[in-house]
Amino acid sequence: MKRFINIFTLFALFIFLSITLFAYIRNQSWFSNINADILINKYTSEEIEHFSTFAFHDYRLIKWQTDIILELPSSINSSIKDDLILCINSLNYLMDEIKIKVDDDSDEFNCKILFVDTLYLKSGTTIIGKNKLLLPYPTISIGKIEVATQIKTRDEINSTMYHEFTHLIGFHHYQPIAYQSLFNPGQRKLVGIPPNETWVPSFTDFSSLDKAAIRIMYDADVAIDPGMTKKKFYRKIEEARKNMVK
Repeated sequence: MKRFINIFTLFALFIFLSITLFAYIRNQSWFSNINADILINKYTSEEIEHFSTFAFHDYRLIKWQTDIILELPSSINSSIKDDLILCINSLNYLMDEIKIKVDDDSDEFNCKILFVDTLYLKSGTTIIGKNKLLLPYPTISIGKIEVATQIKTRDEINSTMYHEFTHLIGFHHYQPIAYQSLFNPGQRKLVGIPPNETWVPSFTDFSSLDKAAIRIMYDADVAIDPGMTKKKFYRKIEEARKNMVK
């Protein structure tokens, strides 16, 4: 009996130490990397700063490392579907490392999009799930988007849809900016003559800075790893800039 207790104690200690070590490793950024030389040569400082503002709002960057296989609702308005395909094509054009695929016959969907004709949802919402057991850092592995359509103009639906897709691929809100970005909810444009200017709803597309940020996140040459922290991101950039002047 005593021997059994000793074995059980050692096993419990092993499990405790393993979990502690796992948690410690997750809080480091040892295994995340980026090709900062290519980053600073390929993108402007303004584009890099815009990327950083929205990619690291959650402290540590998270992204997909597999293609997104999107399941569409069984019935979808034809104009909404056309706009959805335009959104997906726009994102696929910007992303090297992954693609968003629409395959009605797939049995391996990892993402779903719903267009909800109800008032319970004000605009839209996105839920992402992480593969938490993946070492060294978790990646996005599943997702779900809901977009409200009731009493919404086509521009409002598009603005919400494009915005929710940015959440799906790993970007966050960061409201206090003085310029327009679809990474933040509620695309607006300033109209009127000062001092009587007002912001009104509008939709065009991802801004040029948004497009650059999406490219950076999934640029195969830059190859930024999930788990990258903002601190390490800027440290690698500073090292690359110092090497350029040697």
